[in-house]
Amino acid sequence: MTEPGADPLDGGTDATPADLIEDAPTETATQASGCSPSGAISAKWQQFESILGPCVDDEHDDGAGGRIETFKNGYIDWTPSRPAEAFEVHGGLAEAWMAVYGGPAGTGQPLTDQEAIAPFSPAAMNTFQKVGDTLPSYLVWNPGYTGETYDGAQIDWLPCQEAYQVCQIGGGIGWIWFNTLGAGNLPTSNEVALGLGSSPDRVQTFDDESSLGAYFDEITWSAETNDLCYFRGDGYSFSNDGNMADCADP
Repeated sequence: MTEPGADPLDGGTDATPADLIEDAPTETATQASGCSPSGAISAKWQQFESILGPCVDDEHDDGAGGRIETFKNGYIDWTPSRPAEAFEVHGGLAEAWMAVYGGPAGTGQPLTDQEAIAPFSPAAMNTFQKVGDTLPSYLVWNPGYTGETYDGAQIDWLPCQEAYQVCQIGGGIGWIWFNTLGAGNLPTSNEVALGLGSSPDRVQTFDDESSLGAYFDEITWSAETNDLCYFRGDGYSFSNDGNMADCADP
């Protein structure tokens, strides 16, 4: 995790999400006349000004009961349920949050600033909470990575295959991914139905950091038993209740 004010994407590369995404906007925004961040949004902007750039509009309703302000390279959002601090989202992850995942009223309002999550990779994430939801969800920018570890081993992580190379991880699958696996596995897709037809069971695929890109992991959710199960490519697996018989088997 990065310190406030540091570039959360500094993982051995100077690139940012906007640099690495082919369809990222290239126009240059200038500070809007009279635009001036204030309060908690201003405090956060002062920490991340070098990343976010100047504001391009005034603070306004975020559509979910909070306040949001747009900057050249992202957004800062504040919610009255967490009044002490606003949080920033930037680069390609910010574009996906708004264009694909519904912004504050869709995925939810940010609970964290953008953070680096995997060694050797520029991958980054934000945590979000939608009003009324019990569990948070996560948006992960995963552009993939090919290179070497500190000991010279070759790694080859595949990117997220969704728009902007940003995958969403939510619900119980998100809970297992973040709290049990420690957010170390990079998502390669969004959650989808498991099996053929209209199966209510769900599955999401990840590239496993510990495997050095050798195999994929899957996390499944069973609609019948409500079990969450983790299947690793080398055959290792576990269930949240310890009973693999209740798992939705991929």
